[in-house]
Amino acid sequence: MKLKVSTSPYTYFLLLMTIMDTGYFVLLNIPGLRDTGYMRIGFLLIATLLAMNCYINKNIYRTLQPYYNYLNVFILYLVVFYLAHFIYGMVHYTQQITSIINVSNYLGMFLLIYLFLYVFQMDGGYDRLIKSLSWITYPYMLVITLRAAIYNFTGQDLMPYLGHITRSGRLRYGIPALCGVLFLYYFYKLLQKDTLMKHKMIYTGLLLFTAFYLYYICMTRMYVIAFFLSALVIFLCKKRPKNKQIVMVCVAIILLAVLYFSGLIPRFLATFTETSGEYGGSTLARQYSARYFSGVAKDQPIFGLGFLSPKRYENFLIYFGPSGTAYLDDLGIRNMFYHYGVLGIGLVALSLGRMVYLVMRLLTCRNYPRKALMLGLTAFFGCLCVSLCPFDTVRLLGLIFTWSMAEYDARLYCYRPRKAATETGGDTR
Repeated sequence: MKLKVSTSPYTYFLLLMTIMDTGYFVLLNIPGLRDTGYMRIGFLLIATLLAMNCYINKNIYRTLQPYYNYLNVFILYLVVFYLAHFIYGMVHYTQQITSIINVSNYLGMFLLIYLFLYVFQMDGGYDRLIKSLSWITYPYMLVITLRAAIYNFTGQDLMPYLGHITRSGRLRYGIPALCGVLFLYYFYKLLQKDTLMKHKMIYTGLLLFTAFYLYYICMTRMYVIAFFLSALVIFLCKKRPKNKQIVMVCVAIILLAVLYFSGLIPRFLATFTETSGEYGGSTLARQYSARYFSGVAKDQPIFGLGFLSPKRYENFLIYFGPSGTAYLDDLGIRNMFYHYGVLGIGLVALSLGRMVYLVMRLLTCRNYPRKALMLGLTAFFGCLCVSLCPFDTVRLLGLIFTWSMAEYDARLYCYRPRKAATETGGDTR
């Protein structure tokens, strides 16, 4: 579908936003650009202007109008949520406005859904944009891998300004926000019959590299579970003849049985409850964090912890607890209640809940070709909710992108099935 208004500025901005969110400005140590807080504020101000233009520009408005019924409700709630917490942060904690903005500006990333949906209207939908995002995500992961390998083998850190955390004697680093989405997308494409062999080889290389990164660099157990289970969902839900499907299910069951009875799965799961050894500190910290923040939410159920900057000493003891070891990072979706109270639950329901609802709708569409992919992505974020909050700054972009994919596909296949059948040639892979 050709649009009258060029999507290029929106595409370029999304790519630049992804570069910033991935961490390139910090990685490259560019003077004046390393402060990601101020950089994010600047980018989100531009995102706000572009989102407003989606209402002002008549051509863009007509293109996105089918999405506005729900997005208007969501943005209204987001504004009320932000203003309520902003006022609460000023009154309850007597913080400066700049401090509140610094800790809360990342929520403005929800405005990117307008930009994603508009760019998806290009020929190729989100497939084309995913290819561009891959050229941002994987080179970054490669640089981090090289840095870690050199540090682990020689003890020399080529980028000391990044700081470092170690586990098992190896340098540890997180994964970019879009890594999980890209991994599942390429795994899904790898399973498709019409994928060219040269592309399958590329996808296989990317998948193996991601698996290596998870094991050697990331070393986060919940990511391992989320990647494995969501890939298994895609594998099992791929459309096949019934006899082949039965065989594949049996193979998956046998594989899981072998892993379980060999002791690998029980030993892996036991690390989440051990209170000594390599993972003991993580378990104790998580238990303490849950006790502390549940107490905070009990005392402040509407707002939770709220917009709180830990830079001031008295605020630091509130944000991290009296012992200074309470962290929201590893509490999963409970983070949103502990952090933002009942208002946070509403934000989860209107975004993640909406995405799950749309995926369920798509599963009822007979001609929708990507049921396995959407189920895998839903399973991925569902797994993360156990221990890693999808709404954290390091994962929010991936959630928003996936939600945008669900909105786009639902509009095309659930509400305009004839158009979808025409554009896909009736393909129901």
